[in-house]
Amino acid sequence: MSTPLHRICIGATISGLIVVVSVVGFWLSGRDVVESVYMVVITIAGVGFTENPELTTRMQLFVMGVIVFGMSAAAYTIGGLIQMMTEGEVQ
Repeated sequence: MSTPLHRICIGATISGLIVVVSVVGFWLSGRDVVESVYMVVITIAGVGFTENPELTTRMQLFVMGVIVFGMSAAAYTIGGLIQMMTEGEVQ
């Protein structure tokens, strides 16, 4: 059984990897680095963006993966933080 802190560390590491892979994916699709980071942030944060007609089917699938994996990693990490707080491990 993992501790809440261990769960937070795992979640943060996975979240970081998802961000890096996602930025590289958007960059490889022809966007510059700043726009790639922007796309990842608004996608994972759930802010979303206006439906972009220039997205290919492959990029639409990629964006769906970023949303699913990004939100899952964030939920896992936040769950560890909530577990830590409810178990009284936060001083």
